[in-house]
Amino acid sequence: MNYSLFVCVFLMTFMLLGCDRFNTSNQAEVVESEDASRSAVKIPISCKQLVKVQDIWRLEPMLLKSGKIKESMDQAEKETIIHQYIEAKNRQYKACLSSKGKKVK
Repeated sequence: MNYSLFVCVFLMTFMLLGCDRFNTSNQAEVVESEDASRSAVKIPISCKQLVKVQDIWRLEPMLLKSGKIKESMDQAEKETIIHQYIEAKNRQYKACLSSKGKKVK
């Protein structure tokens, strides 16, 4: 009898501890504390080297594959989009350098 009572108490305690794991307020606190610890750690940013594009048409297959350019576009439209892509990459590089505190030319 004492043994069965001990087993019952043990199982009830185990079940109550298990129910606490699914408490959503606890999960929100854990997520918030993880976000806070991530924001405190600064990861060094490495800016990719800016490369002068010799032949813009070498970018066309990559932009076709990504969906930025379509086969149905004429040559002028494709050229405009390729130039916009290059300008966006240049702005991204300059923004990366300025965020690291380096002078931008």
